[in-house]
Amino acid sequence: MGNSTLSDLSGLKRRLAAVFAALAALLIAGGIVYHRHYQTSLRAEADKMLLSIEQIKLEQLQLWRESMSNSALSLLDGHRIAGYLRDLTANSADKKAADGLRARLRAFIERNGFQFAAMAGLDGKLLAYTGGKPEKMCPEVTSLIAKAKATGLPQLGDFYLHPGETTPHIDVVAPALRAAPGRDLFLLLRLAPANFLYPLLQTWSGKGETGEVLLVGRDGDELVFLNDLRHVKDAAMRLRRPLTAETLPAAMGLLGKTGIVEGLDYRGVPVIAAVGPVPGTDWAMVTKMDRDEVLKGTATLAVLLALLVLALLAAAGAGAFLLFLRQAAAYERIRINYNLFSEKANDGMLAVDLETLTVSEANRRACEMYGYPPEKMSGLKLGKVIPTGDLENFRRRMSENLRAGSRVYEVSHQRSDGTVFPAEISANVAEVDGRKTMFLIVRDVSERKSAQELLARLTEQVPGVVYQYRLYPDGRSCFPYASSGMELIYEVTPEEVREDATPVFGRLHPDELKATSEAIFASARDLSVFHWEFRVVLPKQGLRWRLCDARPERLPDGGTLWHGIITDITDRKLAEQELWTLSQQRELALSAARLGWWRYDPVSKVSSYDERYKEIFEVTGSSQPNADILKRLHQEDLPGVWAKVTAALDPARRENYSAEYRVNMPDGRVKWIEAHGLAAFDAPGPGGRALELVGTVADITARKQAEAEIRKLNQDLVAKNKEMENFLYITTHDLRSPLVNIQGFSQNLQRYLGEMREALAGAGLPKVRKERVEKIADEKVPEALGFVLESSAKMDALLSALLKVSRLGRQELNPETLDMGTMMRRIVDTMLFQVREAGAEVKIGLLPSCRADAASVSQLFSNLLDNAVKYRDDDRKLVVEIDGETRGGMAVYRVADNGPGIPAADLERLWDIFYKPARAGKKNGEGIGLPMCRRIAERNGGGIRVEANPGGGSVFVVELPAA
Repeated sequence: MGNSTLSDLSGLKRRLAAVFAALAALLIAGGIVYHRHYQTSLRAEADKMLLSIEQIKLEQLQLWRESMSNSALSLLDGHRIAGYLRDLTANSADKKAADGLRARLRAFIERNGFQFAAMAGLDGKLLAYTGGKPEKMCPEVTSLIAKAKATGLPQLGDFYLHPGETTPHIDVVAPALRAAPGRDLFLLLRLAPANFLYPLLQTWSGKGETGEVLLVGRDGDELVFLNDLRHVKDAAMRLRRPLTAETLPAAMGLLGKTGIVEGLDYRGVPVIAAVGPVPGTDWAMVTKMDRDEVLKGTATLAVLLALLVLALLAAAGAGAFLLFLRQAAAYERIRINYNLFSEKANDGMLAVDLETLTVSEANRRACEMYGYPPEKMSGLKLGKVIPTGDLENFRRRMSENLRAGSRVYEVSHQRSDGTVFPAEISANVAEVDGRKTMFLIVRDVSERKSAQELLARLTEQVPGVVYQYRLYPDGRSCFPYASSGMELIYEVTPEEVREDATPVFGRLHPDELKATSEAIFASARDLSVFHWEFRVVLPKQGLRWRLCDARPERLPDGGTLWHGIITDITDRKLAEQELWTLSQQRELALSAARLGWWRYDPVSKVSSYDERYKEIFEVTGSSQPNADILKRLHQEDLPGVWAKVTAALDPARRENYSAEYRVNMPDGRVKWIEAHGLAAFDAPGPGGRALELVGTVADITARKQAEAEIRKLNQDLVAKNKEMENFLYITTHDLRSPLVNIQGFSQNLQRYLGEMREALAGAGLPKVRKERVEKIADEKVPEALGFVLESSAKMDALLSALLKVSRLGRQELNPETLDMGTMMRRIVDTMLFQVREAGAEVKIGLLPSCRADAASVSQLFSNLLDNAVKYRDDDRKLVVEIDGETRGGMAVYRVADNGPGIPAADLERLWDIFYKPARAGKKNGEGIGLPMCRRIAERNGGGIRVEANPGGGSVFVVELPAA
């Protein structure tokens, strides 16, 4: 036992030394990694700050440039300037106009901080100036004038340092298009960047003492510093460096680099800088800090980390030494307590002589487990505890024990009374006193087996298959355990794949086999979770989708065992495919409808668009189409569009976004755009937050043009109708005068004819002549007068009808809410005599209210009721039923009668003016009643039609706007 203890202590020394070495390496590596991480975090924070400051300065610089241009435009928009220029244009010697112009220019530069202002011609010749006339104009002024003339916009020049000047200046040129139309006059302004621009750039908004913002420009092969520098006095336009200085951040920015760079600044000091171009100029901006300031404190941290690592290593060494002393004492206690431990252990412990296969030692628990007393247990043949049917497997396991040296496995053992119990064996082979001895720890796992059986029953309830998959080092594989779901998932039984997984792989879709195998080997290599979607082709189910989730573990023999579950995801895959198809159909629909798609994120303020959106707005090639569109949006429409966007994103309102607005195209065209959108919120109610606004846009320019054309045509049609109604009214009115004369004189002729008969009776004419005259007076003339009077009566009726039609078109409508039940009863009361005379019955049901002109609607239904009475069937009692309902925003009324009905051939001609159907016979009527009904219904925003009554007769259906 003493030699064993010494050997164990020697091994402990080696293990402690190895642990100490590993701990030292870990602490040193950890310190280095932390130090580098700290440096990286400082650097990342500095990079973020520099990029942020650069963006702020670029925006401020852009606003400054725009304000300079706007100042020039605001001066030129003044009516005084325009007046002075007109007077000088008319008379260049007008001293009053010249003095007024100079005074206006002087007041402007004093108020806006400019050095010099002048009005010049296209050749740069000064018309008037103030602030001192420069001895020589800058060479770039002429080019700025040319650009201003070509573009019609103000032009901002570059930094310029004229010989003799102490500080640089910048020139601004703006065309006086509105102030001096028809003449090439230009406003020249000069400003000193030192008054505002330099202080703007020198203001450092971040933390740090070495931060600095530079503006640089290019002059041939050199770069020029455009602003004053912190460390070099009077550097603006004087300090230069070669563009070939590769380590200079300013040179990097001018050569096209953007973002964060490292290099040496103009002092030769290492710096970290954000560089990038200034939009709309040839300048570059550099925002920099000294590298030493960014990484300040990292050296002190390195020293502290080194001291900490040394302290931890010293503590670990002391702990290891104390542990060794404690373990030495513990080994002695273990030796003393071993016998007590073996006797008190809950597991059986056996020592078996491998040469005789007999038990040499057994603890108390082993004797109880197998049912033998201690004296019989010692020397017991091992075969006594092996069931007869398991002897062959016992021999195989013994060979594996001898080959492997150490194994854990489950078997069935037998007690002295012949009963069998499941046992978990932990076996190890060692040499004791020159003899090979196998030490066994035997555990009765009957309860665990029962629990496993319960777990197996539970797994049968899990959708899919719960399984264990084993991959051997030589590439063989099997499923040691699989629930009954294996038959549904792969259409193989768990027994078929318990020793060989080939049947499962035979079910994989041919296109999935290679990728699935590679994924399995990758999971085995990295011990990573196996998450895999794949297809199988099953004899009964056909093509199906499966999802496998499994977690691997490494086995002692070098193989891998996965525990996992496989489920059927065919329905989900089909749904995803359908969703993809719907997405493609949406894209096709948008393309077919020529709609553009857009999405706006109100949190990040980022928008996304499809190509159709850019095509509609003609901003292809732009990285920020929305910014370009906002600049071109018609100023009258902009407030309304923003109000609707705000209402859509407001959680309390959540209105659908719908807008029509105009956009000015670069070539001067105006497009009409129709936009619709809907916002998504993270929660219902006013407490929610808008996540996005998604919608479509369409070019409706053609539709708007068509609507304008239709409006014009409608206006022309209204005017024509008005003209025709006036013409009809005047014509019918004027025709009545001669008609009255015809009727009056015809009646006079009848009276004269009577007088002539009396005169002829006493005239004493010969018999033959008297008979001839009497025949003319009694027959011919009365017959002719009858024809004249009948024709004039017909003509009078026609003119009266035309006059009604013309008056109907001229009548002004006053829409109001009408109680149709009350109106219909009043109409029936008015016609009560006619109804009773005809022996008719009028039934009035529930009638909805409508909104229309009371007088014209009353006339419409009076005509329908009068027609029903007038053209009734004499062979049966007349019954008129009037009812109604509201449908689709319209009040629909039915006037049904049981009269003789209307032939199909007459249904459409009923509405023609002066048309009288055959059923009318010789009854009174001009043929304008129904056409007037249609005109009344249409003028009130509705319509009228006629249908056959299934019970005989006709049904007139009137539609009017519902109240």
